[in-house]
Amino acid sequence: MKKVIVTGSSQGIGKACCQLLIDKDYLVLGLDYKLSDSQLSLKKNYRHVLMNITSPEFMNLWMETLKQEKPDFIIHCAGMGALGRFNELSIEQELLMIDLNVKGTYEIVKGAVLSHDEKLPLHVIVFGSTAGFSATPSMSTYAGTKHFISGFVTSLRAELHLSKSIIKLSSMAPPPVRTNFRENMGLADRSVSIRGVLQPMDVAKDVYHVMFHPQTNRVTGFINRLIFNYIQYLLPAFIRNRITYNAGLKV
Repeated sequence: MKKVIVTGSSQGIGKACCQLLIDKDYLVLGLDYKLSDSQLSLKKNYRHVLMNITSPEFMNLWMETLKQEKPDFIIHCAGMGALGRFNELSIEQELLMIDLNVKGTYEIVKGAVLSHDEKLPLHVIVFGSTAGFSATPSMSTYAGTKHFISGFVTSLRAELHLSKSIIKLSSMAPPPVRTNFRENMGLADRSVSIRGVLQPMDVAKDVYHVMFHPQTNRVTGFINRLIFNYIQYLLPAFIRNRITYNAGLKV
């Protein structure tokens, strides 16, 4: 059986990826700082490891885990966002987000490259966002962390290919997904829902596609790919920015 390590496995997209892969008979190792979802814990082909990606000890623990487990795939879903005007968001909150989204992603990939046996195939999939290649007012620092992931993966992927490494690297760039994003920020649910928001399982199914079709900045959904990769650039920038800004701050 193929083995997959999924970070951020206790909720949202990470949990959905675990559920999908368990049903497809993969051995799944979930990694999160929170306890495992009770339904996942009942599955015979699922194990859970408590690990905090932002802790000083993470890199050493991560490399030890990789050497022991020798996964075929790593799906790095762990991350966080911060929604609001730049001058109103706390420095502590945004620095934690940078630590998890930027430093965490770097360490996940760096550890995978340094500890991997070059005789064994490995595909690492990390999560960016459509905010990683678009202007996203009201989420400026979050967008900055996702721009890092987009540039990092695109460049390192080319480097791995040129060096003839057996390691494959991909990135997902989902549009808005219905997760615990607002709840984790202490915000109430929107009084008016945004149309077209994806469910975590929609993205999980797209991750499964990317597992066998490596690529960068994969936007989930055919219509979404048209909008974010092509149609949005037909609008003047100030109109795109206003739409994003209003949607982000809308209660």
